[in-house]
Amino acid sequence: MELALLFLVGAGAAFVALLGSIVLGAFQPRRATTGWALARGLSPTPSEAGWAFAEHRLAMADGAVIPAWVVELEGGAGTLVLLHGFGRSRIDSLRRLFPYSERLRRAVLLDLRGHGESTGSGTHLGTDDHLDVIEALRQLHLLDDPRHEPLILAGHSMGAAVVIRAADELQRRGHAGAGIVLYAPYRHLREPLAGRLHTSGLPLPWLGALAENCLGFLLPRVEALETTATRLNQRALVIAGEDDRMLCVEIAQSISAALANAQLVVEPAAHSDVGTVRDGPADAAIGLLLQSVRSGG
Repeated sequence: MELALLFLVGAGAAFVALLGSIVLGAFQPRRATTGWALARGLSPTPSEAGWAFAEHRLAMADGAVIPAWVVELEGGAGTLVLLHGFGRSRIDSLRRLFPYSERLRRAVLLDLRGHGESTGSGTHLGTDDHLDVIEALRQLHLLDDPRHEPLILAGHSMGAAVVIRAADELQRRGHAGAGIVLYAPYRHLREPLAGRLHTSGLPLPWLGALAENCLGFLLPRVEALETTATRLNQRALVIAGEDDRMLCVEIAQSISAALANAQLVVEPAAHSDVGTVRDGPADAAIGLLLQSVRSGG
């Protein structure tokens, strides 16, 4: 009896420790900065990738600082705002910039809270990061652009969640933007949490849901992204990876179906590489999206 009790106590303690590590890891991901880039053979700044850029450090109302690159591209009118996913940074966003380089005039790449070189107490997991993004756009004068150039919001995974919420808020404020691009989006936070457990060898979807409930006590309450997407009127492109073991294609299909004016493209890519395939179906779809945005179609 005592041995069984000890076993139950030990198992319970191990479970609580596992759940705690998931929650803590969600709030404090590893920083993807210059060393991270060099270890993976990636360009740590836009200049190494061949683009001129300006560095900005944008102060939020609570004192947090959101770093931004404003990158000069070689295309026509239009600005891209490109957001990274969980545990990544604007360095990773550089890999998704190439399809836009000859189609738009400039791009803005941000480090979200708790990522890259941003400051603050940790990530908010996309729940209210859209407010930081909108404030960054205001400080960079992209919401009062006298040229009225098209504004494209794009994001990968958690960044896609931020894009959906930012587009909804901007639309409510009368600054809807011209289009959105969602790379490997999700509907609920439990989906990437469960996906990360699955890819790490713990295929326990219920544990992802439990971790989401625990995080719910610590984060702002938000509606399902699928619900928010139903209010968006912009032209949208949803890009999924057929080799994505973290967020399956069916999730992207669900988000695409919720949007009023969306196209779904599936490319041969794993989760972290969605949007980085050169000359693939997504590249052509981005070209069509931008063409439609410029023509007002």
